[in-house]
Amino acid sequence: MMALDSTQFVVRRCSAFLLLMMVAAALSWAAPGYADQSSDAPFDLNSVPFHFTQTGDLDDFRGGTLTWEPDPSVINGVIFTLKVTWTRSDFKGGSDTDGFPCPGDIVFNSTGTQLFFADGPARNNHTPGLFFLVTSIDKASDLMESVALRPGSATQTTIPYKFVGTGATSPCNNGCRSALSQRVHIGPVGNRFQEQENNPSKGWRLGTCVTPCTGDRSPVATLPPGSLVRLASGQLSKISFQISDPDPGTHYEFRQGLFNEAGGQFVNWPIWLRIQDSATGVLEANTTGVADRTNWSAQLICEEITDDTEALVSSAAIDFTLQVIDCGINGHGPSFDATASLGCGTGTTSADAPACGSTVNVTVGHQLCFPVQASDVDGGGPYGIPEADQLSLSASGLPAGATLDPALPRVTNPVSTQLCWTPTLADAGDHVVTFSVDDVCHNSSCDITIHVNRDPDCSQAQPQLHTLPNNHHYFPVHIDGVTDPDGDPVTICITGVTSDETIASGVCPDAIVGGCSASLAGERNSGSNGRVYVVSFTATDGKGGSCNGTVTTCVPASNLSCTDDRGVGGVPAGGYDATGPCPGPTVQPESQGQVVATLGLNAVRVSGGLTTVEYSLPSDGDVMIAVFDIAGRRMGTLVSGRQTAGSHQATWNSGGLSRGIYYYRMQAAGRTLTRSIYMK
Repeated sequence: MMALDSTQFVVRRCSAFLLLMMVAAALSWAAPGYADQSSDAPFDLNSVPFHFTQTGDLDDFRGGTLTWEPDPSVINGVIFTLKVTWTRSDFKGGSDTDGFPCPGDIVFNSTGTQLFFADGPARNNHTPGLFFLVTSIDKASDLMESVALRPGSATQTTIPYKFVGTGATSPCNNGCRSALSQRVHIGPVGNRFQEQENNPSKGWRLGTCVTPCTGDRSPVATLPPGSLVRLASGQLSKISFQISDPDPGTHYEFRQGLFNEAGGQFVNWPIWLRIQDSATGVLEANTTGVADRTNWSAQLICEEITDDTEALVSSAAIDFTLQVIDCGINGHGPSFDATASLGCGTGTTSADAPACGSTVNVTVGHQLCFPVQASDVDGGGPYGIPEADQLSLSASGLPAGATLDPALPRVTNPVSTQLCWTPTLADAGDHVVTFSVDDVCHNSSCDITIHVNRDPDCSQAQPQLHTLPNNHHYFPVHIDGVTDPDGDPVTICITGVTSDETIASGVCPDAIVGGCSASLAGERNSGSNGRVYVVSFTATDGKGGSCNGTVTTCVPASNLSCTDDRGVGGVPAGGYDATGPCPGPTVQPESQGQVVATLGLNAVRVSGGLTTVEYSLPSDGDVMIAVFDIAGRRMGTLVSGRQTAGSHQATWNSGGLSRGIYYYRMQAAGRTLTRSIYMK
């Protein structure tokens, strides 16, 4: 391993008089290439090219971490990530309906949060004032998580820096020295939030020791949501943080961050909290006698030490808030809600949530999304006194590829998330996702089963009747061969019929589609090489799965041949619509102002058990109108006899017909017209 001389990197909160010294520097600050590492040019907020929410409140810091990793593309380059939790209500003018920030808003603290690199001739190279991108909010706790933006950017959440020497020394010789004055410096500024017991309105600081020449990286700790650790009072509790593995040849040692190291000489550690294991960072909290809903702040330092020489490679501060809950006062437990509210501001939406213990269906290749929300009635009184219970929502059993938005675990009240997932064929079957919520004193769980359904298979579909006789009668369509890989019952619905012949003489239309059923006319054009019907259908399994298919039926030619002429000799590639419209004779005026009616079966209406048929005749003649069921059986006769030209109507008592499709057939003027109707 290389020599471990290193450089300290800190987060500094500047006093208000520096406000006018920053924004221009933010826009001109150089990223890698890294000329002009520091600038004290005037900082004009009006010149910032993106919208932001500003606060002048000093007491808004709730916790955070500062980490770094080497930049492989730049010699002595390092990439920093700064995450900070703030008091949300201190940032007025956000995009939420309550006037405070939503996730995605950009915020700026008027006291000017700056990163000081402690290198350069005066050991004071630094960024201009930083803007922060809001990543999550907790309205119940008045918390807001954020990540620092690269100066001049509204989207980039890492800050690159190339270390330079100090005087005649190289960038590697700045060292992680024992004296804070030689490592970092920060003026004690009242920036911790006021609503706490041990450090109200006291300064804050996050430090990290950087070794830009070693290729190592800092420890990376995952803080709980909102940097908030919730504990029950009157108990002995263990606390640990998820931390990245140390670099090869090193190990971690943990200690308290105190006094100036954590932000000021009066910043102190809770007296009821101790480090139980300095090698793993496990903390022990004895909350006996600690009052209900009291907040406490603490900073834990994780130092990375070489195994052989015990030299300091890096360090990272883990700053967090502890909240103590008295379970004797907290009488209600959380429960899962029937509806969920998602989003923030004008983008807030509400949706029904699946009931606990229920099953939701999704088909392979289709996206499933559903919300989950839990709430608790404890607290949340006038002016937030007492403070509402903080609910922590988590999930287990999440299928591979599923996402939660917002991500879990998450703390607020009510607390919600939305699961979205597009399963693959390999995911077929049942998946149980367990959502768990707790308020420290009570917990509840909710199991949702996701059934991944496979589509029916339409590839082997066949009509029951492959051929029809040329007898001008209708024949019902029945389709076989559709299967379901899950064994689910399948419903087939016919959606359309085309033919390779136009509708001409004989019955009309050539196909009748009603509801999900259809009938085909057993006829073809005279002298044709056979008529080919193509029947389109959709098969569904009742669980969201479906497939589409077609089957063909033929009315053979006199030599029993059947040739599909689609796309041949002017026949459209998709064929002709066999369901109509039906052609009728064109009748010219017999004299000025007089028009003879065309042949038409104009309307069939059912009301109160009576069927009314409206029809028209171009000339005097014999008329027959009868009704048939889908099997071709005559169910009744409405009209039979000679009638005069013009419009007519006939009424028939159809109350005795059972539910289904029926055909009304009219024969007149040498033609046959047919209409279908579905009897409910």
